[in-house]
Amino acid sequence: MRILSIRLKNLNSLKGEWKIDFSQEPFANNGLFAITGATGAGKTTLLDALCLALYHQTPRLKKPQGGDNQLMTHHTAECLAEVEFDVNGQYYRAFWSQRRARGKADGKVQPPKVELADDQGNILADKVNEKLSRTESITGLDFERFTKSILLSQGQFAAFLNASASDRAGLLEKLTGTEIYGHISQQVFLRQKEEKDILEKLCIRLEGTELLSDTEITALEQSLTELKDSIATVQAEVTQQQQQMNAVKEREKLRSQIDKHKSAVKEAKEQLKQHKEQLNRLEKHGPAIQIQDVFQQWQNTQQQLELWQSQLNEYERKASDAAVACDLEKKRTEHAEQALNADRKHKDDAEVRIINEMIPMDQKILQCEEKVKSLQASQAEQQSLYDTCLQSYLKQNEAVNQQRKQISELDSFLQKNLKRAELKEHLSGWSGLFEQRQGYYKALEEISQNHQQAEQQAVSLQQKLEPLIPEQDKLKADLSPVNERLEQLKQQITGHIIQNDNQANEQIGQAHKRLQALIQAQNISEQWRTLIKDKCSTEALLADIDPQILQLEQQITQLRESYKLHKTNLNSLETIWQQQLQIHQLQHEREKLLAGEPCPLCGSLEHPAVERYKQISPSETELQIQQAKHQLEQLEIQGKELNRQSDEARFRQQEHQKQLNQQLKQLDAFQQQWTSLNISPEQPVNIDNQDELQQLYQETEHFINQQQQLLNGKHQLQQEYTELSEHQRQAETRLHQLTEDISQCRNNLAVQQQKAAELQDKRVKTVNELSDLENKLMLNTRAFLTELPAIDEQNDLLDTFRQQAEEYEEKQHQWQELRPVLSGAEQQLNQLAVQKEQQYEGLQSIQKERQEAEKSLAEHRQQRQMIFGMATVEEERNRLQQQIIRSEQALEKQRQLLAEKRSQVDDTKARWEQHVQQISDCKKTCQQQETQWLTVLKNSPFSGQKAFENALLSHEEAKKLETLRAELNKALYQAEARQESDSEKLVQHLELFGKLPDLSTIEHTLDDQLVKLDELKAHQVKDHHRLEQDKAHRVNHQTLADQISEQQNILAEWDYLNHLIGSADGAKFRRFAQGLTLDYLIELANRQLTNLHDRYQLRRKNSEELGLEVLDTWQADSVRDTRTLSGGESFLVSLALALGLSDLVSHKTGIDSLFLDEGFGTLDSETLEVALDALDHLNSSGKMVGVISHIEAMKERIPVQIKVTKMNGLGISQLESCYRLS
Repeated sequence: MRILSIRLKNLNSLKGEWKIDFSQEPFANNGLFAITGATGAGKTTLLDALCLALYHQTPRLKKPQGGDNQLMTHHTAECLAEVEFDVNGQYYRAFWSQRRARGKADGKVQPPKVELADDQGNILADKVNEKLSRTESITGLDFERFTKSILLSQGQFAAFLNASASDRAGLLEKLTGTEIYGHISQQVFLRQKEEKDILEKLCIRLEGTELLSDTEITALEQSLTELKDSIATVQAEVTQQQQQMNAVKEREKLRSQIDKHKSAVKEAKEQLKQHKEQLNRLEKHGPAIQIQDVFQQWQNTQQQLELWQSQLNEYERKASDAAVACDLEKKRTEHAEQALNADRKHKDDAEVRIINEMIPMDQKILQCEEKVKSLQASQAEQQSLYDTCLQSYLKQNEAVNQQRKQISELDSFLQKNLKRAELKEHLSGWSGLFEQRQGYYKALEEISQNHQQAEQQAVSLQQKLEPLIPEQDKLKADLSPVNERLEQLKQQITGHIIQNDNQANEQIGQAHKRLQALIQAQNISEQWRTLIKDKCSTEALLADIDPQILQLEQQITQLRESYKLHKTNLNSLETIWQQQLQIHQLQHEREKLLAGEPCPLCGSLEHPAVERYKQISPSETELQIQQAKHQLEQLEIQGKELNRQSDEARFRQQEHQKQLNQQLKQLDAFQQQWTSLNISPEQPVNIDNQDELQQLYQETEHFINQQQQLLNGKHQLQQEYTELSEHQRQAETRLHQLTEDISQCRNNLAVQQQKAAELQDKRVKTVNELSDLENKLMLNTRAFLTELPAIDEQNDLLDTFRQQAEEYEEKQHQWQELRPVLSGAEQQLNQLAVQKEQQYEGLQSIQKERQEAEKSLAEHRQQRQMIFGMATVEEERNRLQQQIIRSEQALEKQRQLLAEKRSQVDDTKARWEQHVQQISDCKKTCQQQETQWLTVLKNSPFSGQKAFENALLSHEEAKKLETLRAELNKALYQAEARQESDSEKLVQHLELFGKLPDLSTIEHTLDDQLVKLDELKAHQVKDHHRLEQDKAHRVNHQTLADQISEQQNILAEWDYLNHLIGSADGAKFRRFAQGLTLDYLIELANRQLTNLHDRYQLRRKNSEELGLEVLDTWQADSVRDTRTLSGGESFLVSLALALGLSDLVSHKTGIDSLFLDEGFGTLDSETLEVALDALDHLNSSGKMVGVISHIEAMKERIPVQIKVTKMNGLGISQLESCYRLS
């Protein structure tokens, strides 16, 4: 792994964004560089950025927490770290960043964003845990391994060297992943225990298996044979009785069904008779529905004619009203013109000319244009009718021609194939003859096959017999040495040292238990010794606490006595103070007393205490009270402190006493466990005697191996005896089988030879009968065949004849059906021709009228052009309206009304004329349809239109009657067919079974036989179940024995493996693996030491499992403890160990970059030179080495430097400007 570049922004004191590219100059050609600067400038921040980008934590601050990011530069809102690195030639980029909310320096810290990308820019991971996992997978380094292989941070050089054995074991396990060996050790211990449990369960199952004796098996087999014969006899009788009972039931059922079918036939005929009137209506409905369309067309046309006639009357009324309204408007227009003439006399001629000549001429032109448009529409409509009629005529003509062609083709086919009319009569006879012929051929083929099979079987039996005799002789010869070897094995097994396998297995099992007990005893002994040491330590602590508690109690007693005295003194002072206070309050009353006068309170004439009370001062007593209270408070504080110390001492005493009691209980428990183990009853063993325990373990293990070998030897002899016995049994069985096979083959051979001769005679007879049949068949078919077909083709030939006969009959039927259809089609074609001519005449008439209207329109337009030119009425009026606007507007309005009325008159007239024409056309169509309907009605079976209308049925009624007719016919047919079928079955049943016994007699006999059969089967099932169960038990017994043998072998292997590496806590194998790892680490470190300084070599201590010591080669290989090394020597050895660890943990990835943070301050000049030479050596080997230090000698020795400079008074630092990113 090589670091290619580092980019950071706002980390610690390095404010701003910076990037160092190690693939560019000056780092490209010089892999050794120094990161220099004053203390606290931020040199280590560069390495923090490296760790943040890859692992989101640093060696100094670990992971930044969500709300307290101490890595982000103060007064900034975001920070980031990015590293580009290379692993085995593959480029990767790791990124980490964090920002504050709203981009403000005082905002809440947001969750970090991370990325891991490849050289194509593909994001491999963008989740924190996912990125850490992918980084570790790619580099082979987690954070701990990274800080021990690539980045060696401050204070980490001597961590491994000065660690204790337990810390060193944990560090090795964490860095190299050797925790797997502890898991293996635990799994081996658990697996050995599981295999032992499996063996014990198998032995228990084997002891619980019960087997039948040989006598019981023989008796059961003989009983099954007798039961089988008895069941077969009874079953045959039951079958016979069941057949008779079924025959009786079937005969009664057939008779009952025949009576039922007769009733159904009678009922169906009665139903047909009841519905005869309805069915006759359905018969009449068929011809009526065929001519219904012609009748319906005529009726529809009459209705349309009546509708148009009513509309024509309406148009005549509207035309009259429009003419009256037009005359009225015309009068009003004349009045307006007269008024206008009066007002404009100088324009009378012009206005008269417009009104009398120009406007009427335009109106005529407009009328002509409307007439032309109307005629154009009529012509288009008439053209559409003509085109429709023409298409119908052409379509009908094509259909007629097609039908004529079909009839012509049918005539030609029928004349050409007249012989086919006779085929249907001959087919039934030919079919029987051909079936007989096919039967003869089939019989011949079967005879030939049987003859061939008989000969083949005879040859096969002869071939089978030939090798059986030598095999029989060989088996007799092979059985002799097998019998001899079996006798030898029997003698060896009988005289074997182990006579009882179960007893031997029991002894081995007890030895295994004893071995397990010894292992448990070793653990108990070791725990006992540890607990004894802890108990002594606890007792010593208890002995020290007792004097402390006694002394504290004495001090507390003395303090309590002193407290009581001070408390009493305080109470007295407070009483005195109260009295003095009261005396002081009555001072002004005492001053009023006079000598010889009585006291107002007591009446005394003498006052001796007046002078003495004047000397009393309550303030002095109050001061004494305060001092006494202070002393009491001090005593209370001292008492609480002594009580606290006493409670703590007593608590420690109780805890130590509990611990001691627990230890005593554990010692008793261990003693009881030790006693319960009963390791050596003959010679008791002390719980702390490890040597004697080890000796007993070895002796027990030797006994197990010796007994297992003897038992395995006996098992091999037994297995060989079993295999040879099985071989002997199979050979004898095969010999007996061979003897039977040879006898059977000879008998079968004679049978097959006789059978072949009989089949040959039968074949000759069948050939003669077939020849006679074929001569007869050829004589009957000579009119259609010149030779008989092959057997596999004669069915096809018959099918061809049937198809030809059916085709001829179908063609004849089609010819008969097409003749009346063609006649009707020709008649319909003639009618369409007449309609086509009528439509054409109407179209010619409209065209002529349109041409006359268009000619009139052209003449009117030409006349207007000659008189008035291109000027319009509106233009002329606009010129006149310049002089008289109001009169012209009134006149124009009146003229518009007149024009609208005239337009309405013309429009109404045009529509009236159109309806007149439509009515005329409709009358013609109606007459034609009426003529067609009368013709069709005349040719129909109906006497008149009323009879036709009565014959018509609704769609639902017709469908209902058709369904009724089909159901009645179907019911009659089914009843007759079922009656006929069941009658035939009854006749066949009487012929087959004849007279049968009574049903009750048969049922009584059958019940007795079934009861007897069930009893026999139950007995058979019971005996068979016992035999099958015994077979299963024997198979299970043998399987369990095999499994026990196999499990014993498996357990022996796991016992041995558990003895080597197994332990409940996994420590045995873990420590062994850690020792190997430490040896390899020492070898790697010594290689580095040879390069650094050849004086020292590391090696493991013999007295400590994971201890280290230094060999001084300059002092006659004297051995030194690592703690005796000076600062410089410790640095060199630690650096060698660090480099060795770097090589050790980089088992997946080559380490091509190394960063050293400080650690050179303790070196003298000579040792520093040695260290720098070592760094040069690392650089020359291809590693990039970065050193962080403030040592001047290193700055001078390493020319390539990254300088970190403090900014005075600002608390921030910066790199050189070439590393800044704008």
